[in-house]
Amino acid sequence: MVKFYSCSCFTSFCIIFILTYVISASTLVPWYRYFAGRNSKHFYSTLLLDIYEAADRGFNFTDIVGSVYINPVTGTSALHHYAHDSNEDAFYTLNWGELEGGNMNYVYKGIACYIFEIPTTGTVPIHRYLFNQFRHIYTTNWNELGGGGGDVEYESVAGYVYPQQIDSSGPTCCLTPTSSS
Repeated sequence: MVKFYSCSCFTSFCIIFILTYVISASTLVPWYRYFAGRNSKHFYSTLLLDIYEAADRGFNFTDIVGSVYINPVTGTSALHHYAHDSNEDAFYTLNWGELEGGNMNYVYKGIACYIFEIPTTGTVPIHRYLFNQFRHIYTTNWNELGGGGGDVEYESVAGYVYPQQIDSSGPTCCLTPTSSS
């Protein structure tokens, strides 16, 4: 169990270092989704630090997209994170060639997490949508947006993750994967 203590001497670097050190490669973590209704932006993160910063910027917790790895695990690939430099769209892809480090005004932010490219026992697809032609939305719940329509265009399956396995009432920390029989 990871415990957080409030201390003015901790910097963001120290907190990230502690989280990286404590969470092992085979640990699943939640991939949180936040939403800022005033500007229709979504924010996704595995780090509690990011989540608190997002709340300070007006984002509200909506749900957990699924459970992901923060380190490479056999069978997983890097999910690349980009942000649009003017509309701040959060874009995620397994395919480095899709934006090649930054095209179409997107700036590469790094690896968000590690997920599966193909269906794997116990995983569900992450559906990628384009909203109003400039904001991406990611969900494992097909019933949320279905095949799209109106201002929402279904783009593709972004990858595969383990379904949410923790209470979605708010941010928590780490999960240990269960073995499949």
